[in-house]
Amino acid sequence: MATYYVDATTGDDGDSGLTEALAWQTIGQVNGETFSAGDYILFKRGETFSGQLRIQGGASGAPVFYGAYGTGANPILDNAGASWVVVTDHYAASPVSWFVLENLQITGSTQRGLSLDQSSHFVVRNCNIYDNVDYGINVSVACSAGEIYNNTIHDNDGDDGDGMWLTTITGFDIHHNEVYNHAGNGIGISLASDGNAIHHNDIHDNDTAGVYAGIGIEVDSESNEVYNNLLYSNGHAGFVVNSPNNEIYHNTIYGYTGYCIVAVDWNGTAPQYNVFKNNIFLIPDTYEAIFFLDNGTAGAWDELTNDFDYNIYYYLGANGNSKSDLIVGQDNDYTFAQWQTAGQEADGMGAETDPLLVNLDADDFHLQSTSPCRGAGVDVGVTDDYDGVARGDPPDIGAYEFPNVVPVLYYHYRHH
Repeated sequence: MATYYVDATTGDDGDSGLTEALAWQTIGQVNGETFSAGDYILFKRGETFSGQLRIQGGASGAPVFYGAYGTGANPILDNAGASWVVVTDHYAASPVSWFVLENLQITGSTQRGLSLDQSSHFVVRNCNIYDNVDYGINVSVACSAGEIYNNTIHDNDGDDGDGMWLTTITGFDIHHNEVYNHAGNGIGISLASDGNAIHHNDIHDNDTAGVYAGIGIEVDSESNEVYNNLLYSNGHAGFVVNSPNNEIYHNTIYGYTGYCIVAVDWNGTAPQYNVFKNNIFLIPDTYEAIFFLDNGTAGAWDELTNDFDYNIYYYLGANGNSKSDLIVGQDNDYTFAQWQTAGQEADGMGAETDPLLVNLDADDFHLQSTSPCRGAGVDVGVTDDYDGVARGDPPDIGAYEFPNVVPVLYYHYRHH
């Protein structure tokens, strides 16, 4: 195991790279070396490095690390108007796996900031990914066991730029990221991306660039868990589901200028048998909370096979809401009472119940001490809240648990 240093100002590609005084200078030099499991490649803080970084992998228990050294702002990797700033080698003889990307700034791509293909057992953490055109992060082609956390992903703002778009992934853990200011979506998973967890993310201000753009989280696959997320100020919808058998728990969803939930058949799959519990739906004037849309790709499907319970719905308009219905169905629309008659929300709270959050204008969605959400949820196996506060028994509804006391140190974990 060795540590290699890269200094854009005083480095020299003719040196060994094995000390700060003998640092390399360019990404090109890094790409030309062959690294061993457990090696570290560190870029100097406060410096900008031009070019495309091609990632190499390590082994179980000994990944290859790409990170930073020194003081100041994290190093910037800028591909200066070319495609893909950081990429696994799509033409490698075998998939690139077992690596860590941390403490880097990734910017300047005309397509994707970070592009990973056929990779597994990797971590992306503590990175700032911004000002790329198509995607901040794009993961595709049979990737598994990835963890993406504690990143800030923003302003990847092409015509329909997305924060993260991930396809054919399994076993991913996507958490504690802030994702904002995209023309398209915040986080999306699609095309047989089953068995993933998306949680503890702050996703906001992703605006509308097209009919279905401007979405906080979109799930187009089965058996995923979406919990403890803050979804607000997204142009079209807070959450979109295009597939069956997902669990959506303890999210706070502020429709702002769109729906809280859109359930639509897409790519031949129908949004059935999903479970929505312990969520707060904040509904803007002129919109409904939930919109079921038959797009004609999956044949006949039944919206009432989904399970909605222990959620709270609240209209934010000064005079309630100009819409008479709370839910738009494929054939029937529903008031809250009709939604209950149809077999939903036996234990939920209707559109006139103020959840009493601390300050919506300041995007502070913590509960006030007198909130009706306190102790009104049901145990679904989520053990902490957005801040890491232990859930009560019974838990509070929404992303936050009262009292609003953040632990000094915590780490999340999920049931199962």
